[in-house]
Amino acid sequence: MEYTYQKNNTSRKFLLLIFLALIISFLAMKVSTETFSLITYNNHATEKHGNEAEIVRKCLNDFGGIHKFFNPNTQRYAEICFLEAGKFGIQITEDGNEITSFIKNKMSTLKQVLYYLENTGYTNQIY
Repeated sequence: MEYTYQKNNTSRKFLLLIFLALIISFLAMKVSTETFSLITYNNHATEKHGNEAEIVRKCLNDFGGIHKFFNPNTQRYAEICFLEAGKFGIQITEDGNEITSFIKNKMSTLKQVLYYLENTGYTNQIY
């Protein structure tokens, strides 16, 4: 008499599928939280800087920032966006709230803007 044993791999395949789904979900959440952040806008930006604040906000919303820094003294973030040749916008935020947004009109290179932020205490580059 001959016996045949058939191994059932269904449970292993199912566990592997669940494991892969968890990894994909984790990566998707990580990407979405890093890419999309909600900022509450402040009237100060538009009152002091007018249309410039709106231009910087739109640039960051549409294209994202090119560099982001943290100021350990103020606990604020500064994000730089590239507007056009020789123009850069900066948005300052704290705890997800906009402090201000403006264009550095007198600075025509990224190096100048980075130096400005460094001189104002933004030393820890995030990206």
